[in-house]
Amino acid sequence: MSISVMDALVIQNRDVRCEAGGPDKDGKWAGWIMIDEDRWSPVLNTQPIFESKEAAIKCMENLVSEVRKTKVPNPLDSLPKDEKETIEDIVRMSKEGP
Repeated sequence: MSISVMDALVIQNRDVRCEAGGPDKDGKWAGWIMIDEDRWSPVLNTQPIFESKEAAIKCMENLVSEVRKTKVPNPLDSLPKDEKETIEDIVRMSKEGP
């Protein structure tokens, strides 16, 4: 499985929870990683390939653990300092809410 740099950064910098969806018509489960908040905020999901809900969740938990151990390049690092700081301020304010 491959994930985008942005998804990896979300996983590294936000509280996430791992869930499972299913079973599908073949009895398989999909794994989900979601931002841990009240509304539905998926980060990524798999196809329904797991034999059980528990297996899907465990796989997603392992993925989160591995991503958090990996050095992920920040795409903002290539921007001029003032642009990077402006974007970081916007992100910080969006997390703080009204």
